Amino acid sequence: MVSAFLGCFVFRLALGCVLPFILCALCFGPMVLAAELPVTSVSSSVSEEEKKACSQLTGAVMDALVASDVDGAIRKLVDNAWLPRDEFQTFVRKIFRNRDLVLDSLGRSYGWEFLSQRSKGSSLQQFIILEKLKTGGLAWVVDFYKSPESGVWKISGLKMDDPSTIWPSGPSPLQTGD
Repeated sequence: MVSAFLGCFVFRLALGCVLPFILCALCFGPMVLAAELPVTSVSSSVSEEEKKACSQLTGAVMDALVASDVDGAIRKLVDNAWLPRDEFQTFVRKIFRNRDLVLDSLGRSYGWEFLSQRSKGSSLQQFIILEKLKTGGLAWVVDFYKSPESGVWKISGLKMDDPSTIWPSGPSPLQTGD
């Protein structure tokens, strides 16, 4: 009798622990699997010319920022974005106001360095740039999307962050002293 009770208890405990995961997998599994599938297209890569065009635009924006031509940087970004002009301009101005706060703490901009470019399929590219400041840096992440209708590359995302966020996982080697 005791073993039957314990067996039933263990089964209920196991079912109680596992059941939420089973339900989650049944309900959300297709979405999770779809999110993990690689982005594919008829053409599976971005051409060197396309990479160069996006890289040049990103470089021109960073050159304008370093030269303290914020309006010029905003103009270049807004003219080359998918979002409606007014919405994207408001978004970019907010990011640049935050940048000004960082510059107050870390000092003026001395230049920038291209860190990486990656692409998924033939329609997504991402550039990561380090803006060098007097006592630190800012990581800029610029996403590009190519419309299947027009074939034009435009900015689909912009983010300014702490450089430690661009390391793949865990603390950066600089933080651990390795």
